[in-house]
Amino acid sequence: MLHPDPSTRPPPRPGTRSSRAQPGSDRPAGKLQEALANAHTAIRRGARIRHIYQHPARYSGSIRDYLSQVPAQHLRVRTTELTVERLIIIDRSVAHIPASADRSTALRISHPALVSYLIQVYEVLWAQAVPLAENHQATAPNAPASPAPAPARTNPRRKPPGIAPPPRRGAASGGRGPPSSPSTAAVGRKPGNPRPGHTRRGRESV
Repeated sequence: MLHPDPSTRPPPRPGTRSSRAQPGSDRPAGKLQEALANAHTAIRRGARIRHIYQHPARYSGSIRDYLSQVPAQHLRVRTTELTVERLIIIDRSVAHIPASADRSTALRISHPALVSYLIQVYEVLWAQAVPLAENHQATAPNAPASPAPAPARTNPRRKPPGIAPPPRRGAASGGRGPPSSPSTAAVGRKPGNPRPGHTRRGRESV
């Protein structure tokens, strides 16, 4: 069944619990005034109220003004970093979810299995949310993004760990050029053969 936004509907009957998840970080002042009137009526009838907002709502003046006018012993508020859709559960027997893109109408759900499922969804969100009374570092709405950290400077000559540098040219021959092959070295050291560039004195033919 489709109904107007349930935040403007009559409050629940005495002794019930109203659990609400609200999207965004702020709400129009008119909507909050209507919600405040409903909250006061519900509290006079013995209802307890829970709200889940998103973290930026901690900086919303209108939401804080609304919360300050509701007796703290009847209201529990937490915030979450998750993007939540509007969900209202009354007395664990009826749930309301948006039925239009602008959230002007709601779908009323009373099937026990569906309501039980939505209750579990809400309880998971509630368990992961942070109580409003606790200090929490949240990003204020429209706050400029913090600059990305500069990349660490590295030495381009430094070799990656685990990789040995290639041997220097001529290192095996004492820095005098590339090493000779074994066969070349052996030929150059045969007995009776002069070193290249040298001749034997006194043995030339006459």
